Amino acid sequence: MPQRLLPNDWELISDYVEVLQPLDEATRDVSTDNVPTASLVIPILYGLASFLQDYVNGQCSQRMPKMFAKYLIAAINTRFPMFEYMVPHCYCTVMYPRFKDGVLSQSRKEIVIKNVTKDLESAEKTSTKSFIRKTYRMSGNMFSTSPCEQLKCYWEESLLPQNENPCKWWVDNVGLFPALKNLALKYLPIPASERVFSTAGNMCTSLRE
Repeated sequence: MPQRLLPNDWELISDYVEVLQPLDEATRDVSTDNVPTASLVIPILYGLASFLQDYVNGQCSQRMPKMFAKYLIAAINTRFPMFEYMVPHCYCTVMYPRFKDGVLSQSRKEIVIKNVTKDLESAEKTSTKSFIRKTYRMSGNMFSTSPCEQLKCYWEESLLPQNENPCKWWVDNVGLFPALKNLALKYLPIPASERVFSTAGNMCTSLRE
């Protein structure tokens, strides 16, 4: 006759489920076809590390689940060392209107802004229409702002609510940020790597191919 699980066993299972649930949600998030997934990688890794550390420091009385949480923290740090420096994920993150602020550290954000500014200035100089646009702006016949001014306005925009699609936001606001459109098109469509989480590859659909 098989042994029955004791109340202590069920409590242990419940603790393990609590630890694993955010990883299940993260795997589903980076495997979806509804939003740009590479832009989710850094916010998700921050969220997982924060949750697991809070769990380790929490009131759970079971030793094994806490050890498991510590193992997962070590695994994240080993697999994604200095993950906020991952390129192009950090650029995907800042082009996502929901995560452009409050995810990257201030020092990293300043570096990304500096690099994005250089990209915009370079694109403006090499564009065959840049001289015409500059002439129109100087003559007052055109209301569009410079790429750097657009970037500044973009940072000042409110963060996108969780239930709104960033792709639709860019479509709706392309008139306000025409110079940023190409950066959004360059970075947002990038899918998260199938190796980000162990089961993500099994959940990717043919649309990722």
